[in-house]
Amino acid sequence: MHLMTFISGPRGCIGNRFALAEFKAMLCHLVGNFRFDQVKGWKIEAKQTAVIRSRVVGQEDVGPQMPLRISRIPAA
Repeated sequence: MHLMTFISGPRGCIGNRFALAEFKAMLCHLVGNFRFDQVKGWKIEAKQTAVIRSRVVGQEDVGPQMPLRISRIPAA
């Protein structure tokens, strides 16, 4: 993961704030127009690393996972 992409300071990326605003706009669009449900029958647990990551019980060797069912919310 590229964590240093938008490093701050005099040599920091000038597109930092634009990229952040673009990400927030896309996230608002997704949350407002789609429904995210956990897939039934899968047991999820949190694994503490530098950040908390989810994983499927019994499939720890696969790595972090979050099985989701995504469906579009009908327009009102």
